[in-house]
Amino acid sequence: MSPGCFTGFMLFFFVISVALLYWAYVKIQFTRTVMDADILVTATVVDMNKMDRRAGNTRTHQGDLVAPSLEFVYLKDTIRYDSEQYSNISSYGIGDTVGIYVNPDKPTDSVINTWSEKWGGAALVGALGLIFFLISAGSLIGSLFK
Repeated sequence: MSPGCFTGFMLFFFVISVALLYWAYVKIQFTRTVMDADILVTATVVDMNKMDRRAGNTRTHQGDLVAPSLEFVYLKDTIRYDSEQYSNISSYGIGDTVGIYVNPDKPTDSVINTWSEKWGGAALVGALGLIFFLISAGSLIGSLFK
């Protein structure tokens, strides 16, 4: 690989790393904003949304990814919240109750009161961004001194 191509490749990864780090920052800020409103209510799991890993297959199979669908009451309205965090091992069952921080501006964009729902996505995206950043920045700095 020519030095110019390698530098271009590392610049591309540097831009991707900055975008990932920014995305993690935005996710953290959103979670903090919702938690700072300090509106913690109890929600009930009413359904488990299934995402089959095989495209086009609508039948339920072992190994399907599931995410809880919750209902809670906020300002006398019943709100339905569908978690975006799917897993093949569900921590919830239908009828379980869980705490949820309500976003007063848009209650359907709330945050379930668990570590993985609050910080897991930002931690994953931030870790990937940091790894890409360190590799690309280190390579770019190293190429300047050759």
